Amino acid sequence: MTTTKTHGDKYAQKALPFFVTDSDELLGEVTAIVSVFGVVDDGNDRIWPGAFVKTITESGSRVKVLDQHQTDSTNRVLGKPVWMKEVGRAELPSQVLQRFPEATGGLLTKTQYNMKTQAGAEAFYRISAGDVTEYSIGY
Repeated sequence: MTTTKTHGDKYAQKALPFFVTDSDELLGEVTAIVSVFGVVDDGNDRIWPGAFVKTITESGSRVKVLDQHQTDSTNRVLGKPVWMKEVGRAELPSQVLQRFPEATGGLLTKTQYNMKTQAGAEAFYRISAGDVTEYSIGY
C-alpha cells in the first residue's frame, strides 16, 4: 500500500503491503485489507483504529479507485469501492497476523474494477493474481 499525506499542495507517499482475502472474476471484485492498524511503517508512522471512520461515513461515496492517484483524466478511474469498513484484530486474516503480529485491526475494502475497460480489467487481474503486492490509499 502507498499512503499519501497532504502537506499543503504536496503529497508524501510510502509503500506498504496489502492483503487480498477474496476475488470474484465475474464481478471484477477484490476484497482486501488495504491498511493495517497499530504497525509502525517504514516512515515511522502508525495508523490507529478509527482513522478512516469519518471519511467512510461522511464521504465514502466520493472515494475513487485511481491509477496512482492520478486525477487528470476519467481514464485514470479503474473502479470504485463497493464498501469499506474498519475491522478489529479478531477479524484480520491469518496472513496479516503472521506478517504483523502487533496489528490491532485494519481497513477492509471490497473494490469493483471496471472490467469493461482495459485498464480496470488489467488492474483486477494483476491484483487478484498477487502480481501487485502494494496498494495505494490517500488520507
